[in-house]
Amino acid sequence: MTDNEIIATYGEIERINVRMVTAARNSEWDTLVALERECNPLFLRIMSGDISATHEANFFRRKAEVVKRLLENDAEIRHLVEPWLQQLAILIDHNGQQRRLSRAYLGGT
Repeated sequence: MTDNEIIATYGEIERINVRMVTAARNSEWDTLVALERECNPLFLRIMSGDISATHEANFFRRKAEVVKRLLENDAEIRHLVEPWLQQLAILIDHNGQQRRLSRAYLGGT
């Protein structure tokens, strides 16, 4: 990949990442997960294409700017997702307890 292709891919990731922040702010968890899935092939593209030893003079500056924004957005997403993950863990634990009680006392599965 050329430097411009790599930076453009980072830009695509950033655009999706901004939508992920919005989804997290609005508690739209299914949308957040779907957007994360959209990013995965883009990250794979970068990982396979960002191996060149030679880059344009401003490549690393441009890349660092985008990566910095991605990390800032990721930190906000993690902050917003934590309470949801805690609620989900409680629900999963509660459902597991209900299944165990049902099996123990009612012979259910």
